[in-house]
Amino acid sequence: MSERAREPDLAALVATLLDRATRIDERDDAAAYLGGSDDAAARTALLQVASDPAEDELVVATCGESLAQIFVRTGQLDHAWLTQLRPIALNEVIPWVRRERPDLLPEG
Repeated sequence: MSERAREPDLAALVATLLDRATRIDERDDAAAYLGGSDDAAARTALLQVASDPAEDELVVATCGESLAQIFVRTGQLDHAWLTQLRPIALNEVIPWVRRERPDLLPEG
């Protein structure tokens, strides 16, 4: 079996992340896996969860880490996204991006 065949598919990962009835550890795992995707659906789901004040902090932090991975890898970071993120997600995004791709961060 190829490595690709064993990876959960994108739609299933997004559904798991967004389903609040799913166990926190499964949602956290989904958020971590989505950090390896360059698909807009992955980024959108991660941004949604990372900006939701009602979300679990563990999942929000993992979403922030995954978003940082995506921003650094793709070189795409809309500064408006940063204003939407909860502080716990920003605490993951900013140091990672500052270390790897400081050119992506707003000046100041």
